[in-house]
Amino acid sequence: MNKPVYTHDENADKVMEFLEAIGLQSKVIVLGYSTGGGIAFYLAQKYPESVSAAFLMHSIPFNGMKYIKANGEPLHLESLEDAKEKLSICVPADMNVENPD
Repeated sequence: MNKPVYTHDENADKVMEFLEAIGLQSKVIVLGYSTGGGIAFYLAQKYPESVSAAFLMHSIPFNGMKYIKANGEPLHLESLEDAKEKLSICVPADMNVENPD
């Protein structure tokens, strides 16, 4: 069974819908860990009248991980195979690219 995948923005809307459904009328303090940090960020950004503070812990960048070359230029990674080639020091040589587990 396929389940929908929601963006941080859509999840922030869902959190807001929940807060409205339970009748919460005061501002909230949100704490988000990892992906939850992205949701907390969007919630605070989109609904500043409802969020007094947001704490983000170990959150990932909202537009994906960025790698920078030694000369400061961005390093674009298109796939796991591309990452294995370009970041060989970071990816074990025996890693199965088709099935990394």
